[in-house]
Amino acid sequence: MKKLLLILFALIAFPLAMLSQEHNAIEFDYDEAGNRTLRHTIYLLTTIIKEGAITDTVQNHETTNQDPADEVTIDDIIVRIYPNPTMSRFTVSLVNLTEADQVSYSLYTLTGQVISQGQIINNETVMDIQDRENGTYLFKLAINSETTTWKIIKR
Repeated sequence: MKKLLLILFALIAFPLAMLSQEHNAIEFDYDEAGNRTLRHTIYLLTTIIKEGAITDTVQNHETTNQDPADEVTIDDIIVRIYPNPTMSRFTVSLVNLTEADQVSYSLYTLTGQVISQGQIINNETVMDIQDRENGTYLFKLAINSETTTWKIIKR
């Protein structure tokens, strides 16, 4: 009787275990600096075909653009800072920037220590923090009379 119950349990449990296994495949694309720019997620679903054969089929495919991450508007200037988190560099993009605009930045540690500061005169400026320790930094951007502060995560 125990053998019969064990065989019956195995016959029921095995197909249920096979049906419950979902597999997702995730791929990433990186730029030259090693920063993630795209995330591809492929959702796989296990299905049973005739005569008990099991196969994996693609249920859904999703691509997430990691670049740019965030956007704000200050004095008609669209500010984008990406990629964030970063491994070495991040880009400060200023759309609609004119020569009359005054833009300055400061990069701080969480304890308030100034790491770097300066002026931004181009539409796109690459900030290099490769030599800094992994962690969270504060990037303060002043455009004309308005300021915004961003958390930059270095991994």
